[in-house]
Amino acid sequence: MRPVSRGRVCRIRLRFTASAPCRHRFPDTNGSEGLPVEVTISGFENHEGKCRVAAYESASSFQDPEQAVDRSVLAIEGESVRWTFRWRGGNRDQGDNQIAISAYHDRNDNGRLDKSLIGIPTERYGFSNNPKRGYGPPKFDQAAMAAPEDASQRSPWRIEITVK
Repeated sequence: MRPVSRGRVCRIRLRFTASAPCRHRFPDTNGSEGLPVEVTISGFENHEGKCRVAAYESASSFQDPEQAVDRSVLAIEGESVRWTFRWRGGNRDQGDNQIAISAYHDRNDNGRLDKSLIGIPTERYGFSNNPKRGYGPPKFDQAAMAAPEDASQRSPWRIEITVK
């Protein structure tokens, strides 16, 4: 039996410390850039630490916080936290108007998702679309969501994530 390396069991690379600037592409029609996206994250064990969350537009950038279109570190003060950002989206005709969001409960506020000796996360994490859990993180397509056809800059697109 081959020993299991950390990277083979679960390659979740979530590490970010502050908000990054957004790269919006949604048309600006009323003076505020982009489609408002409201993400509600729940399932925290306690109020210790922070919730770290990031949004991605492509499979190539997924799980690389440096390439996230937006990211944030949120204080956990209740049963859930809410993160709102503006997303300009992609081109619907080319099928690149999807976004995937990842979040985790950084209990010890060390800026990274802690793992056991065999690479299994010891802190709760979750993704948009709440994909079924397996070995390793979901693929971008499993976590990605397309902007609703009736999305507007006046009413936010609401996404819910449960960290487990």
